[in-house]
Amino acid sequence: MTLADRIVVLNGGNIEQIGTPMDLYERPANKFVAGFIGSPKMNLIPGRAVRDNGAMHIEIDGRKFAVEDQTFIGEMEVGIRPEHLAVASEGLVPISGTLDLIEPLGEYVLCHVSRDSGEALIAKLPKPPGIGIGEPIELGLDLAQCHYFDTDGKRLGMPSAAP
Repeated sequence: MTLADRIVVLNGGNIEQIGTPMDLYERPANKFVAGFIGSPKMNLIPGRAVRDNGAMHIEIDGRKFAVEDQTFIGEMEVGIRPEHLAVASEGLVPISGTLDLIEPLGEYVLCHVSRDSGEALIAKLPKPPGIGIGEPIELGLDLAQCHYFDTDGKRLGMPSAAP
């Protein structure tokens, strides 16, 4: 990514996406590109887009979070880069799990988290979260930083968090 002006991402001889390194990183065309570009790779969390009382919501872990109106309704996967996860705080969507491993890497740590629903997440945090291995952890994500993929893995529009 540091040497190229444009990148072609191939999968089994098929072109998945062509663009600048930052285009591919910030707006992957599908889950394959999202997982291929970036290290650690993008986290994927099952979700659902629903309309409730006329308002659009993203549902994660049975909890609904308002987003701007979108046309897509149904099952999806919510993608979030490790550096866009934080220890949960006000205004962020909470994602619960168990802290499995902390990798100290100097200027940041990688926290490996397992979820009851089966996904493994990696959060890139500026410092250790202050809890022990095997303890529950609540991470937070900003819906404005998320990527949305349909059940075929194709990118959906990026709804913003509702005001």
